[in-house]
Amino acid sequence: ERSLPKRNRHRRALMRMLVAELPLGQAVAMRGLSGCAVMLACAPMTGGLSALKPNSYAKVAILSGLMLIMLFLFPWSLQRMPLADGIMLVSASPVIAALLAPLMLSETIGWRRWSAIVLGLIGTGLIINPGPALQYAGLTLLLGIIVAVFGIRAFRQRDGGASRMLPGAIAVLSLALLVYIWPQAVIAGGSLASGAMNVAVPVVLLCAFLVALRDILTQQYILGERAMAIVFVANVFALLGGTATLPFWSELPEARHWALAVTTGALVSISMALSTYAFRHAGAVAISCLKYSGILWAVLFGWVFFAELLSPQGWIGALLITLSGVIIAIRRGG
Repeated sequence: ERSLPKRNRHRRALMRMLVAELPLGQAVAMRGLSGCAVMLACAPMTGGLSALKPNSYAKVAILSGLMLIMLFLFPWSLQRMPLADGIMLVSASPVIAALLAPLMLSETIGWRRWSAIVLGLIGTGLIINPGPALQYAGLTLLLGIIVAVFGIRAFRQRDGGASRMLPGAIAVLSLALLVYIWPQAVIAGGSLASGAMNVAVPVVLLCAFLVALRDILTQQYILGERAMAIVFVANVFALLGGTATLPFWSELPEARHWALAVTTGALVSISMALSTYAFRHAGAVAISCLKYSGILWAVLFGWVFFAELLSPQGWIGALLITLSGVIIAIRRGG
């Protein structure tokens, strides 16, 4: 396995700790049980137990089912590929959400929103520093997006002058770069499709699609549903799904396993509740793009708890992710 930056090794240890020592299903069940306990404890402060009851069991079950699939598939994939590559691949979810939004939400994604997505994806790549194959593959994807978005904008722009020439020039330059790197991109694609990663790569991309789909569906369902109910049922699904693998459990969890499960369940439940509430006030694509800021929090925690500093390349990535968030905020404010 390719050597990873020190900060990523810490993150990988945290993400894989339960799965490395316990069967995946058992770890999922423990996390689900802890999350249910957290939601029940918070219920009196959010309207009582009635706040945990969905208005539409079918819709909430769909969201919870998508989450359960990701809970099993993503850790399984990370055991078969470098962590940095896995995080980089699943970071494609905002791009997928932007492609799904016009079809499922009738939401128009302008060039500013696409610019924020591209900047966030580039910034994530600079911080995570994936392998050469993913670097070429990611660059090909980004150039393709730029060519399509700015090319369409230049074609639709009725006014002449700089308002039409600038997007056109960006599209032409990006197309030239795309043609130039195409041979290396083909080789990179062959590298990704070979070896031990040949199964893990499409599975992680499937996870990215499921993340984007869940964001889009949450945007559709949230106006008629309680955020607390969505999170509680997701934890119930995790508990039941993990418990279904009981015949494969090999050992009893120790106190440290429960401590990690409780901490993880609490943090995940709180973050899910907050992000679900956010869908009431912003579009799915904007929220999906702002998830890139999670990389910045990981960097901050690495500095506070492990005295780890970013490389110059990482600082550029952090700046691009911040700029991506600023573009989203200005777009919302405008």
